[in-house]
Amino acid sequence: MDGLNAYRQTAVATTGPAGLVVLLYRRLAALLEAAAGAADRGDWDQARAAIVRAQEVVAELWSALDLEAAPVARSLFSVYDFIYRALAEAYVRRDGSRLPELARQVENLLKAWEEAVGATRGV
Repeated sequence: MDGLNAYRQTAVATTGPAGLVVLLYRRLAALLEAAAGAADRGDWDQARAAIVRAQEVVAELWSALDLEAAPVARSLFSVYDFIYRALAEAYVRRDGSRLPELARQVENLLKAWEEAVGATRGV
């Protein structure tokens, strides 16, 4: 695991702001999938742990928004708010039924950001 952590730290340290958003979306998507899988198995301890970590990632995404600079930031704020609240509801109600849909929404955001980052790099 130390090698993986070192790799992640290097990836974070060497990428720009848009690349960091992509890394956060990837992590969020993985956590949502983990939470959904754990909920399906009835393992609510693991599901709740993944939900809490997912909420932490959403909070990081929120903190990266500059609401004054771009109108799209306000739209993203609303999306992040929706995801955060849906996660809180899943946590409290022990209901993972919405988690797969949240994961799909995050995957769509991830694809859009990956395309945008690729376009700015000329890929």
